[in-house]
Parts: sequence; C-alpha cells; structure tokens
Amino acid sequence: MQQIIVKRNLFSTITLNLMVAALYASTGYIGLYLATPPGYATPIWIPSGIALGAALIWGLRSVMGIFIGSFITNFYISTRFGLNTNYLFPGVIALVIAMSATAQAIAGWILIKKNVGLNNTLIYPNDILLFALLSGPVSCLFNTTLSNTILLLLDILPADNYLLSWVTWWIGDSMGVLICTPLF
Repeated sequence: MQQIIVKRNLFSTITLNLMVAALYASTGYIGLYLATPPGYATPIWIPSGIALGAALIWGLRSVMGIFIGSFITNFYISTRFGLNTNYLFPGVIALVIAMSATAQAIAGWILIKKNVGLNNTLIYPNDILLFALLSGPVSCLFNTTLSNTILLLLDILPADNYLLSWVTWWIGDSMGVLICTPLF
C-alpha cells in the first residue's frame, strides 16, 4: 500500500512539473515577440508570474517544472539568435538563466511565506501592498541581475546595453509576477 502511494505521488509530481514546464515554455515563446535584442528582456514576462504562482500554489515540488520550462525557452532563444554554432554554448546560457529563474521563484516563495503568509487571502491593503512589493520588484532583482551579468560576461549583451536590458528585464519580470501570479 505504501509503495502505491509513493508511486502515485511521484507520478503526480512528474505530471505537475511537466504541466508547469509546458505552461512556462509556451508563454515564454509568446513573450519572445516583445523581446529587445538579443532576445532575453521583455517589457512583460508572463512565465515569471507563472513560476511564482506555481511555487505558491503547489510549493517547492513545482520548481523542477520552472527550471525545465525556463531551460527550454532560453535554449530556444540562444539558438534562435545563432549565438554559437555548437549547442554547448546555448546550453550553458540556458542553464544559468534557468537556475536563476528557478531561484527567483524560490526567493519569491520564501519572501511571501515569511512576510505575508502562504494562506493569506490578501483582503487587507497592507498585505496586498507587501505581497506586490515582495513578489514583484524585490524577488525579481535576483534573476535580472544574475542573468544580465552572465550575458554581459559572455559577451552576448553589449556593455552599453546592460542598463537598458537590466531595467527592461526587471520591469518585465515584475510586471509578469504582478499581473500573472494573482491570476494564476
């Protein structure tokens, strides 16, 4: 009996993560049409809201889906713009950004859990404001800074575009979280 329950839980976790990955990657693909060159920063990034929403609803068992969805999306972006002819370099870029996006969702989950509460119905203005501040602008600093810095160090992002890309990425992730997480 115990073995059946474990198999059922494993199957449901795998299914959940595949669903999150598919949702992340499909909305990421759509979001690429708003991207500024080289294709990583957008004025609204729906997958960031989906990632935090998944973490808040299903907990940390959904983070592998966030990672896989982000990896697929960023691998596609890297190969789409022909950043290198071999697949190792786009894979490294996708891996770093996927780890960063996953860490951002975990950071948002931790901030919300500690400061607002995971079961908070958000009916009080202070709770709503704190949720909005921590989930969007604060938690999105991590992925924005790490990913843009890695792209700069890999000479994919020109130094003179760093600030514009950083601001666009931060606003895009923040807007994605502020709009899509509550909907999710």
